[in-house]
Formats: sequence, structure tokens, C-alpha cells
Amino acid sequence: MSVMFRRIIPLLAGILLAAPFLALAQQDNVAVVARVGNVFISEREFLERFELTPGLYRHRKPQLEQEKLTFLYSLIAEKLLAQEALARGLDTSALFRAGMADLVKLFARDELYRQEVRQKVRVSGPEVKEGILHAQQQLLVSYMYFPDETGARFVRSHLRTGKDFDRHVLDPSLQALRDTATVLWGDADTTIESAAYRLGADDVSPVIHAGEGWYILRLRRVERNARYADLSPLTLRERVEIRIRIRKERAREEEFMEEMLHNRISFSPPALYRTVGEAVAAVFRRHYAPPSVALTPAMASEVLDRLSGKEADTLIIAGTTSWTVADAVSRLAAIGFTVSGDSVRGVAARLFSVFRDWSRQELMAQEALARGLDRSVEVQQQLAPWRDHYLAGMTERRIHEVTRISDAEVFAYLLSTDATLPVPEVQLRVLRTLTARDMQEAFHFMEQGGTFADAVRQYSVDTTAARGGITPWLAITERPPLTAIAAGLDSGQFYGPLRDSTGFLYVQLLHKRNGLREGDTSFAGRFGRASRELLDMKSRRATTLFTAQSAARQGYDIYADRLKMLKVTTLPMLAYRFLGFGGRMFEVPFVSPKVEWLDVEPPREQILP
Repeated sequence: MSVMFRRIIPLLAGILLAAPFLALAQQDNVAVVARVGNVFISEREFLERFELTPGLYRHRKPQLEQEKLTFLYSLIAEKLLAQEALARGLDTSALFRAGMADLVKLFARDELYRQEVRQKVRVSGPEVKEGILHAQQQLLVSYMYFPDETGARFVRSHLRTGKDFDRHVLDPSLQALRDTATVLWGDADTTIESAAYRLGADDVSPVIHAGEGWYILRLRRVERNARYADLSPLTLRERVEIRIRIRKERAREEEFMEEMLHNRISFSPPALYRTVGEAVAAVFRRHYAPPSVALTPAMASEVLDRLSGKEADTLIIAGTTSWTVADAVSRLAAIGFTVSGDSVRGVAARLFSVFRDWSRQELMAQEALARGLDRSVEVQQQLAPWRDHYLAGMTERRIHEVTRISDAEVFAYLLSTDATLPVPEVQLRVLRTLTARDMQEAFHFMEQGGTFADAVRQYSVDTTAARGGITPWLAITERPPLTAIAAGLDSGQFYGPLRDSTGFLYVQLLHKRNGLREGDTSFAGRFGRASRELLDMKSRRATTLFTAQSAARQGYDIYADRLKMLKVTTLPMLAYRFLGFGGRMFEVPFVSPKVEWLDVEPPREQILP
């Protein structure tokens, strides 16, 4: 869900009217709501990303216009960061290329489905008319089930009418059974459904192969199906047509995949596959709790521990792509591979199904790339917002990498959350000289065999020189930068020389105590968590300042009138795209709320090189 901001942004804050830029966009017949640097945000992109991302207060009209503006400012921030990533060549990084390559495969495969399946399926008027008739009926049927075809055909040869069906006694040796079922149009197996709706009052169906067995059907009665019969004629027709299309697309998909996968390489080494299946099953048995359990990252690590030495072995091969054992286990955890009930005993069979789907999808993606579908206009348009989203993320990642925090900052942060926290202390030996030449002479003295303590007594001008440069115990939050530097040293380690306003310094950490003592694991844990929290806060602040810098440098315009006239759906939605040949993903990338940059003055110092 979207996030509430503590601060309400004035509706017209920061809005600039830029008629020349707007006219330029209109020349291409693209309605836009904003310009960011040298790119435009179209009404279409805004609508798709706004409406397909959850929001808290869109159903409340007073907040709707404010939320539209807040969202647009956040989208502008994303565009600014994306352009900064391009300017720094971050689109050439291995991380970005790998992420985009995975997305390109998904969209190209989906485009292959659109061309080879969706566009080649037609739903005729007679099919819809028949579907409407059948949809309004539900059938109660009796059936005989047989595990093999021979027994089914033998029994069927003795049945001429429905009465024969009713009187027939099944031979136990056939392992057949008799039962009743309700057949609903659109829900049943298509073969069963087709045969059932053809039956008359006293008819017996031919032998039907469905699933893993063979069936003989007998119609009992026809009833009204309120699920469809109560719909308006227009809605009924739409629902029926959609259902027919889905079924025909599935049939076309299977036909196309069978054709394309013929002679394509796809396999898993049997012995290794069994070993992996046994390891996964063993971990699920250990952690299983009704009604179901999904493979967590911790469980995945346990699986890999059981497969120690085999992590880099190739488990799945699909055309030109392969997955190692570690790759496959990590991917199983990422998709939340789940077992429930008795299926824990059938993990190996379920893994086969999952690995087969991965292989088939990969082979379809390779076919799509071979046809150049990744370069099609449709795919490039769909990739554009994802590319900007990933590029913005690369900029934020780089800012995080260059952001630094000192131990003193961490302790100050800890103290702000817990005033009773004992501040760690350090004791130092300090050599202070007025000139660089004096420092060089002290170093030369030590190179000739003199001790650091003697060098301090002879060359240091610090007040501690008489006692060998040894300081009293100092809290690491005082006497910067010495104590902050010392906090990151190990006992006995030297640092320097460094220069301050009074001259040159060379220091040695003698001792640490309190929180920084070795073995104080509880404090170490708190310190680590605080470090991560502070680094995250400092990185976010740096991102905010950098975004403000970028906005000032690149410029941006919001076309307020167009934004206000833009009608949006107020229903919060979280939309998924179901991909051709299997799988799903978010329809659009989320837009992270970013409006703080509007309220800060761009700093003069450079945040990113």
C-alpha cells in the first residue's frame, strides 16, 4: 500500500508552466503531464503506473488530487535518478544488464505468445451461441470410470440405452467404479463436457479418455445454472466468449509448444535430480507443519548443506541455458515452492513438473529472442518503465555504496535512542608535530630502532609527551577526529600521519573498553544493527539531496491543468501480468514515494562523482 507523508505538499508547489516543451510533445501526438530533463511523462504512463499501484485514499475526493500530485513528483524523482544513471554509465554494469536480460526474456516470450497463440485464435459466432446455451445449464450425470481402455470398451459394447447403463453390474476384476457428478460448462474437462452436453435422455456416451482414465457417461437430468443464467445478456455473452477464448488458447499453446520443442535440448541428469529431490524432501519432512510449508531461504540453505560439494553441478539444461544445483534451489525459494498434506512424499514428482515448466519457458524465450521479438516496438514500450525503474535503483545503489558513517556517528545514534548506553572509550598514544619535517624526523628515528614511545617523548609537542603520549581514557564521541578514527582500529594498530589545524598527528590505539571490547557480542549486535539503520537513513538523505541537485541541474515541468483534468480510477489495485507460456509478474514497477527532495536546498558539494 502507499505511504502517508507527514507533510502535505501544496497542490501547486514547484509547478512550472513550459509551453514550448508542451508544444514539442504535442507535435508527436503524445499527451503529457510532465517533462523531466529531456524526457516526457505521458498521460498513459502516469495512468498505468498510478492506477495499477495500491493507494490508501484514492476513494476520497479531497485527497485524490493531492495523491496524484504526490505520485507524479515521485515519478519525476525516478526519471531524474534514471537519467543520472545513464550519464554515469550505470546501464553498462553487470548487475543492471543481468536484471534487464531477465525482463527482456519475459516480455519477448509474452510477445511470442501474443503472435503465435492469441492472434491465431478466433471465436466464432456459432461457438458463442452454443456456449451461451450450455452455460445456462448444469448437468447431473452418472458415470463409469475405468483405469484402462480395454475394460471400458468391453463394457460399452454391451450398453445400447440408458436403461442398459443402469442395469449393468461391473465386474470387480475390471477395477472400475460408478458414481455421479455435476457438469458445469466451462469448469469440466473439455472432453467430458463436450460428450455430456451431447447426451439425450436415454443416451450413453462413447468411451471418453480424460485425465488418467476412461469414462462412460449417462445423463440424469438438466438443471438451470444460476451462475450464468442470472447474468444480463451482454455480460453473459462476454463471459462465454472469454471462456471459449481461454480454452482455445490453451489448445493452441499446447500445439505450438509441441511443435517448437520437438528436438530441443532439455534434460536433467537423473542421478543428480534424484539426489536433489531427496534433499528437498528431507528438509520438508523436517519442517513440515499443516496445512502447507513453503521453502524459505533458511530451508534452502539447509538443502544446500545436504548437497555440499554438488552446488556447482549442472542440474537443468534448456537449450543454451543451464542452472546449477545452487541456482535451482535459490530459485525454488524465490518462487515459494510449497508442499501441502501428503504431497511432501511426492516432492520429487512436483520438482519434475516445476523444472519442466522452467525449461519450456526458457526454450520459448530463446525462440522469441532468435526471432528478434525483444526489439519489437511493443516489447520496447513495455520495457521502458522497467528500465527507468532499474536505472533509478542503480543510482540509489551507487549512492548507498559511497555513503560512509563513522563509529562515532553510530554511537551518537545509539545514545539518541538509549541515553543509558555506556559510551565505549579508547586510550591512545599520540605523536603531534608542528611540521611535516618534524614528523619525518620522528619516523626516521623509529626506522633506526627507536620505539614509538621514545619518539613521542623526543619529537611530540602534545601535552601528553612527558608520559609517552598516552592519553587518558576518552569517549569515542569526544576529541574528533582522533577518537572516531581510533574506534575503527584494533589494539596496537597505528594510523596516520594526518593533518589538523595545529599540525600533524600519528596515533596508536593502546586499549578499548566497554562496548568495543572483544567478546561483547550483545553490544556488537546492537552496534551492527545501529550501523545498518544509520547507513540506510544517511543513504536516503543523500538520495534526497542528490535528487534535488539533479532537479536543479536537469529541470522539470509539471503541466498542472492536464494533470487535474486527467481522470483516474479510484479503486486501489495490485495488477499482475500473466505471461504467455506460464508465469506472472507485476504489471508495472512500483513507484516509491519520493517527495522530500522538493523541500531541501540542493547542496553545493558533489554527492556522486
